[in-house]
Amino acid sequence: MDITIVIISKNEAKNIHRTLYAAFNINTKYKYEVLLIDSNSEDETLHIACAFNTLKCYKLDKSWPQTAAMGRYTGALKASGEYIVFIDGDMEINSNWVDTGVNFLKEHPDISVVFGEMKEIRKDQANNILEILADRKISKGRFGGSFIISRTDLMAVNNFDYKLKVHEEVDLYYRLKEMGKKYCKIPAEMCTHHTLHPMILAEISRRLKNGYYRGYGLFVRKYFLNGRLDIVMKEMGFCLSFGALQVITIIVLPYLNPILCGLVGFIWLTFLVYKIRTQKRVRNLLYNLLIWECIFLGIIAGLNKPFTQGSIEIASLKEE
Repeated sequence: MDITIVIISKNEAKNIHRTLYAAFNINTKYKYEVLLIDSNSEDETLHIACAFNTLKCYKLDKSWPQTAAMGRYTGALKASGEYIVFIDGDMEINSNWVDTGVNFLKEHPDISVVFGEMKEIRKDQANNILEILADRKISKGRFGGSFIISRTDLMAVNNFDYKLKVHEEVDLYYRLKEMGKKYCKIPAEMCTHHTLHPMILAEISRRLKNGYYRGYGLFVRKYFLNGRLDIVMKEMGFCLSFGALQVITIIVLPYLNPILCGLVGFIWLTFLVYKIRTQKRVRNLLYNLLIWECIFLGIIAGLNKPFTQGSIEIASLKEE
């Protein structure tokens, strides 16, 4: 087998047919398989997926982490392809992307990961389109939910860290970097992402309920205990500083020095005015402030709740 397309899903009944249909209708010269790794969906996701006869479908054990990292970790171990194409259950892969990406990796052996342009259609809970991005910007050291990677290189760094709830691809980036491997974005259409807008209360609430923001604490804990404070500050320094400034302003300074408290308050006000001037809409700023607050509190909660897990027996996982 040349290629394995790994799709992860949880409650994607609205999107999964479109995702699978696109995956089974790519233009490729390679032999490929499609795997669906589902995190125990409670809607019709698996029922819809069963319509695709050649799909290999696995459902995570309920005692395992029901996360993207766990889904990708499992998919990588079940994959038989030389290259793995990762996409989420709400993504529609471009028909020419697989060959474009795999050919690029074959021509550049020093590169482990390749990704392309991701169109993003952001919706509300009623499925109304709120915003369309022609190519979602992704920060340095991130691949997003869709990319192609050499299976050999992925296994050389011991696969995804399934203990992480967020930033699993950032963690993978640093481990590949230590091995001397690179990643690259190329000017080619990769996929269309049909997703909830990240700045609506429903999405923020959903992430709060499923412990998403606590996942940042697990990431910080991992790198802090490994002595990589540089990575902690590079990835989470802003949110940590944001939270620390609040603590100093609200709790510490009023008891120590009212004048200094006023000075810090002035710095806060200056920061808010600057952000308002650089934001297109004040509402976006308010949502960003809320998200930064959630991340900061999530880091604190995650630090105090280390990951514990029994053995993960992927070999025992059978097709649905």
